[in-house]
Amino acid sequence: MLIKLEKNKDGEQLVNARELWEFLGKPYGRFNDWFDKMKEYGFEESVDYILFTEKNVKLGRPKKEYILKLDMAKELAMLSKTEKGKMARRYFIEKEKEYIQLLKGDTQVPTTISELDWLNFTMDRLNLSDSGKITMLQKYGAKKGLPTDFLPDYVEEAPTYSLTHLLKQFNVKFSAMAFNKKLIELKIIEEIKRQSSKGQIKKYKKIIDLKYGKNLINPQNLKETQAHYYMEPFLELVNLVMEVA
Repeated sequence: MLIKLEKNKDGEQLVNARELWEFLGKPYGRFNDWFDKMKEYGFEESVDYILFTEKNVKLGRPKKEYILKLDMAKELAMLSKTEKGKMARRYFIEKEKEYIQLLKGDTQVPTTISELDWLNFTMDRLNLSDSGKITMLQKYGAKKGLPTDFLPDYVEEAPTYSLTHLLKQFNVKFSAMAFNKKLIELKIIEEIKRQSSKGQIKKYKKIIDLKYGKNLINPQNLKETQAHYYMEPFLELVNLVMEVA
């Protein structure tokens, strides 16, 4: 699921503006700055959106929140002029079509909707890097015969390396297995278990603290990740492991 949709008492589909802003990459840096800028396009309170406030515990003053009608959410996604904006707009359109079908009594949900939700859930669950997400989308598109030419060929990310390579590079006297156990204790990575189609239990590693690396898609299986680490903070990681050794 890209962005959670709610319904009001009249059945209209609604979107939390802050969640949309976060999905779009937090344009303009501050939520209120972004929304104030978007209101310049002529959106009206109580027509296109609803304003409500809730107490901000940290700052001790009310925090503004906005609930958007689906049409406004689609327009804001388009106005972002980004790939994520295009993705959000297509998602809203598909959800709108799904809702119309349900109103007509057609309870058969299009396969593409459920698959899209599954795809986004999987990418979030695996905590993938941007390059990993692009790889998964490209493979998914190729399998389904969908266009992927809108996807960037690459994203600029710092190079990463396997744990085995960096342990050898820095002459660390730990095996990869022992080092991984310590990283799990430190909650920097976690070990995921899944059942294969043959009923076997498969294990793979996923980085939780993305300060130290990123999760790449396992080219042999899209359901698994490969943990890769940045070189620069690796010694910091070694020191943390040594403290709990």
